[in-house]
Amino acid sequence: MSDFIDLRVRYRKRGSIRYISHLDMNRMMQRAIARARLPVWYTQGYNPHLYLTFALPLSLGFESESEFMDLRLVREMSEAEFLARLGGQMPEGVELCAARPPVHDVRDIAWCEWETRLPVKDPSAVEEAFRALLGGPIEVEKKTKRGVSLTDIRPMVADVKMQVSPDALEASLRCRAGSETNLNPSLLLSALCTHTGDDARDADILRTAVLCVDGTPFC
Repeated sequence: MSDFIDLRVRYRKRGSIRYISHLDMNRMMQRAIARARLPVWYTQGYNPHLYLTFALPLSLGFESESEFMDLRLVREMSEAEFLARLGGQMPEGVELCAARPPVHDVRDIAWCEWETRLPVKDPSAVEEAFRALLGGPIEVEKKTKRGVSLTDIRPMVADVKMQVSPDALEASLRCRAGSETNLNPSLLLSALCTHTGDDARDADILRTAVLCVDGTPFC
């Protein structure tokens, strides 16, 4: 029998906390766990450290309804007590949603769903340009382990729903995600903006779901 209990914490990240880097989020979580005095498991050996891992860390400036952090406890604790103790140490913009034993392996992740809002000068023209862009290959410069290369990202976009407001294009996207193939939605918006003259850096990007290969929610 193992001497620890695996736990997966799901949380939201909204507001100005989106400008905190993943490294700083990791440090913040470690300090919060220490303040909450949770019975966490530390690695063995000469330099023990807290076991803490994150699935698909967000890019800087993105918000999310589905963030995941894995840790280990050395004794059982109710979900309600865990959430109350750790939740009381969270900064503004971070809200804990659940803390349960993991069901899926991170290698099961295949898709992410996103909500994007791109301020534009001419929404109707941008909507037309977006539909045209999605009708063929979309080649962008993408960083890989071998460097930067041109990649067709169109096959990484499974579903797009869009609508226009008086000053913006709003799009719901389902994009490939995971350790093997992962599409940052800002690449798609940047490709669009090369045709419209708008600035993809002005976009608000929210991750709404992380999904497994069969479309079920990762948990």
